[in-house]
Amino acid sequence: MLTEIKSLLKRNWIFYLAGFLLILGLKYFYSNACADELKWILTPTAWWVRTLSGISFEWESSYGYVNHSLRFVIAPSCSGVQFMLISFAVLLFSFVHRTNSKKAGMIWIVSSLLLSYVFTILVNGLRIVISIYLPVYLSKIGAFQGWLTPERLHTLIGTVVYFSALLLIYYLTGTFFKRKLSCFAAPLFWYLFIVLVIPFLNNAYRNNRTDFLSYTALILPVCIIITTMISVLHILFRTKIFKRLLQNRCL
Repeated sequence: MLTEIKSLLKRNWIFYLAGFLLILGLKYFYSNACADELKWILTPTAWWVRTLSGISFEWESSYGYVNHSLRFVIAPSCSGVQFMLISFAVLLFSFVHRTNSKKAGMIWIVSSLLLSYVFTILVNGLRIVISIYLPVYLSKIGAFQGWLTPERLHTLIGTVVYFSALLLIYYLTGTFFKRKLSCFAAPLFWYLFIVLVIPFLNNAYRNNRTDFLSYTALILPVCIIITTMISVLHILFRTKIFKRLLQNRCL
């Protein structure tokens, strides 16, 4: 096992290093970027939201895309850049070693970045539409009582949509590389690492301990539950038991 890991690192260290530096660079850029510097992702996201929902947004410099009637802003914090970095990390570190040459590895790095960009726009647009309509519906039926608040709902929507989409792209990419996936530990690791571990290392825990712990307590079980459910379904799908259930249902 240790020998295999050393061999893997020896053959692919240049790709891992390039990907790691790219993620750090984009992470640093995003942490200091204003809305004007993120138009490259905010603009197509606003267009996709309008396509899905018919809701139009107006550009306001330094703020983002705004809908005044709904009091909703597609701001830098809603750009999805963090999810793009997570998707890129999953695509790169999980599959670059399956390329058969340095040229193919470099092509996969670029492809992973482009795929994560497009995928983020599609997923983030869906998340925004749900974030607009679901709170309105739940408010009408009086669901915002006790534990469930609009802020927690917003976090739950983001976690469920983003993480489920991450598992999907991981599975589809594994199918493309003809890899039989035995578990979904890789997307779980990268999601939690970028969403929780990096902020923790950046002193987010010390700056606001209560909010960070509350945020962690909300995200962590949701990710674990989704991963467990998908893993169980994946195992069942590959077993004869699931196939027999499908056959009996068809009969």
